[in-house]
Amino acid sequence: MNPGNGNPDDYAGEVDEYRGSHRRDDENDAAGSTAAAAGGIPKRGLAMILIAVAAILLLWGLYALTQNDNDSANVTGPATSSAPAQGQNQQHGQQGQQGQQSPAPADNTSANQSENSAQNQAQDPAQNPAQPQNPAPAPNQGPALTRENAQVYVFNNSPNQGLAGATADRLSAEFTVENRTADSTSMNLPEQRYGIFPRTTVFFDPSVSGAEQVAADVARQVDGVATPVTDVPEGATLPDQVRGNREAISVVLAG
Repeated sequence: MNPGNGNPDDYAGEVDEYRGSHRRDDENDAAGSTAAAAGGIPKRGLAMILIAVAAILLLWGLYALTQNDNDSANVTGPATSSAPAQGQNQQHGQQGQQGQQSPAPADNTSANQSENSAQNQAQDPAQNPAQPQNPAPAPNQGPALTRENAQVYVFNNSPNQGLAGATADRLSAEFTVENRTADSTSMNLPEQRYGIFPRTTVFFDPSVSGAEQVAADVARQVDGVATPVTDVPEGATLPDQVRGNREAISVVLAG
């Protein structure tokens, strides 16, 4: 402050000027503070608003994510459970269709098994009593063989000469001896030609009804055994005159 020239008016003017200058400075400071205050309040409020909005968005995002997970789990659960149910229903449906279609093959199989069983029983003698286990050859057509119509032949396969003639004479009282002759040498069966018969045997045709019984009767009288003509000893053979003769009863004497 300049005191001036001692004039009170000048002094008063200077004082007023000084006060006005300080008032302007104070007003400017106040205006700056007010402006600063006015400019700071909106920024702080805006920041708080943004933080609140961000928090709300974050919470909403977490909620939406949680809901999506729950919805996905709920959708996947029924879909997964329905798939086996549908598969089971399809399996049951297929099994039902197969069950409805299968009776025809089962019936065919049963029919085939029954037919095969019947054939096996017919072929198995053990299950068919009417069929013997060892069936005898079918009898030849013709009358049954008896003592009266049987043709007895006596042969000597032993070294005992005259044995066949003597035996033929004895049998002729009950049977017809076809090869009986006074020359008994013609009744011999030489071993070199006909082989060896180990024991006295009476051969008969098993396919002729009654032949076995006649052969057994003759065998008792010559102390021999009745044997089918199919069981001639190995290496031995019968004369041509009796082979193929259904009425022949062949006596082979062994020494």
